Amino acid sequence: MTGGGCPACAGNGLYRFVHREILLLLALGAIAGTLFLLTRAAAAANRGMRVREAAVWFDLGQRQLQARRLEEAVTSLRRATAIDRDNGGYRLRLAEALAASGHDGAARQVLLELRERAPEDPDINTSLARLEVRRQDLTAAVRYYENALYGSWPADQATARRHLRVELIRYLLEHGKQRGALSQLLVLSANLPEEVPLQVETAQLFMSAGDSRQALEHFRQALRADRDNAVALAGAGE
Repeated sequence: MTGGGCPACAGNGLYRFVHREILLLLALGAIAGTLFLLTRAAAAANRGMRVREAAVWFDLGQRQLQARRLEEAVTSLRRATAIDRDNGGYRLRLAEALAASGHDGAARQVLLELRERAPEDPDINTSLARLEVRRQDLTAAVRYYENALYGSWPADQATARRHLRVELIRYLLEHGKQRGALSQLLVLSANLPEEVPLQVETAQLFMSAGDSRQALEHFRQALRADRDNAVALAGAGE
């Protein structure tokens, strides 16, 4: 038979061509997948190495800060934050080191950048409040103190939160803001443990804020637990 060729042969040729193309695509896919996995593993290894390096610099900065080698601490903590830019804890500690070494402007800038990401973080707002106290900006300091107090506190930090509220109350009283101090005192006294030193301290703060009735009540609570407490007796008598 002449002319036209063999249909079966043509079909087999097409089949072999398609089969080769499929095998080629599968091989290319396997290679691409392997390269992707290798690249991801290399990136993860590099990331892990950088995290460990940043941790070394951070630990060094911590030790230098505790030893009051402030400028060295700033340098080490800057390196830690430069290597691990996503670690907010490192940046917060850098801000504390900057403030401790007198670089208030740089510390404030770091804290404001952190606050953009976590506006309710108590530690960030507390650090900003204390910087504003040093800058003698009463309005800003009170705002940051209040943001810190009404932020997101872990359940096990009730004592730290109470100490911060007392810090704010004393700051308000120092600047003649009795009304604001009384508002904070009422919040403080509403959840106050029945501990004599705390009751006496709160009573004294109420006295300084001009509320003798509340002061007397807390002195009496202290005396119920310790009838011979000299400070509570003297305060109640006054």
